Amino acid sequence: MKINSNIHIKSFLLIGLVCLAITSKAQEQEKTSDIRLSVSGEMGFGDKTGFVSDDENAEMKSLQNNNLMLTIEGVFARSRKMESSILLGFGYSFMTFKADYASPMYSITTNQDVDGDTYVRQYNNLTLSQEAKGGSFMVSLAFRERLKVRKGFNLYGDLGVNSMISPSLNLEKSDGLTKVSGRYSQYEDITFDDEWGYNGFGYEDLAKANVIKKVGVNSFVPIAFVRLGAELEISKGCNLSFGATYQKGLNNLIKYDNGNGTLTPDNAIVFNTIDGMKSTENVRSIMSTYNKSKFSGFMFNVGLSVCF
Repeated sequence: MKINSNIHIKSFLLIGLVCLAITSKAQEQEKTSDIRLSVSGEMGFGDKTGFVSDDENAEMKSLQNNNLMLTIEGVFARSRKMESSILLGFGYSFMTFKADYASPMYSITTNQDVDGDTYVRQYNNLTLSQEAKGGSFMVSLAFRERLKVRKGFNLYGDLGVNSMISPSLNLEKSDGLTKVSGRYSQYEDITFDDEWGYNGFGYEDLAKANVIKKVGVNSFVPIAFVRLGAELEISKGCNLSFGATYQKGLNNLIKYDNGNGTLTPDNAIVFNTIDGMKSTENVRSIMSTYNKSKFSGFMFNVGLSVCF
């Protein structure tokens, strides 16, 4: 996956120019400032333990979330070696998910039939491969303890919460294959396949299916985090920071609805619709099967900060 590196680089260059502009003025000041402004980027390498499907045939291949944040830090306590501060951040999170689905038999009960009959629609040897992307505005609140190791070098630790505000997630790519048949219990369990010629029975290339792009997500997703890092002074009043963050979601990202355990066209990953004599396959995101979707794992972060 290509991380939004251009955004990160341009932001760092901008804050770097600000650093240079204030360097001469900052060098005249002996007192350490109580206010800092920083731009930082976080790249996620999430483990997948927080994302669990109720369908054993679903598999998450990769999960990434990358944050770009603008943070205001206010120091409220200071000693010779320690500083305590509050951080308030605003930014944006970029998300990417990849998932596979493979099942020898996927069945739903439907009335999408050219004659209006209700039957069991069977997707045999169903395989799907999908990619979903999205983003969210972020608000962050954290406490920081900073240890002054020596001149120009500090260590710090953060404890706080990142909150996703109105996230969105859309299915960008979906392809797969299956063979479709229909079993009619009212007609002595007769099964129709491609020889029937209607209802879309037979082999289906799901790359040509109608893709339902929108993935249902919760509007507020808090994520607790702990961060450890270090700061290097690159000029008076301008610091380069880097570190590692462990995050743990407090709420699910995905809205989950299992239809009381019954697969129907309203909650199935694949289903058909009938228009006259034409049957169209429809595909939802595999992530709709995830009853747990809490971010967890580590992130690497780097940032630039200036003092005022």
